[in-house]
Amino acid sequence: MAFVFERHSVYNKSAQVIYDAIFERHKGDPKLHSLTHVRKNAYVALQPADYLAFQLGHFFLDPASKKSQRGMSILGDGNVEGVRLERKQIERMVKALIAKGPGTCT
Repeated sequence: MAFVFERHSVYNKSAQVIYDAIFERHKGDPKLHSLTHVRKNAYVALQPADYLAFQLGHFFLDPASKKSQRGMSILGDGNVEGVRLERKQIERMVKALIAKGPGTCT
């Protein structure tokens, strides 16, 4: 398992501390192998991961807040703001994104 973080000068040291603590506790676990910092748009999955972290943070700080309530769909409450995409639509979007090649996400 690799930990991938967006390159961010303010949080890089904190991420390293967390990584070191995890690796210290799980020494020898072959599933854990690296910590990487990448530029903002290097991986498509960083944006949803950021959204999930943001949502969890707000949910645990104040579950009744507007920010917490508006983002509950990512935690699986079944409510969606905006558009609900069907599997085939998502597959087409992913294929189109892959066809564009790496580094094309904005």
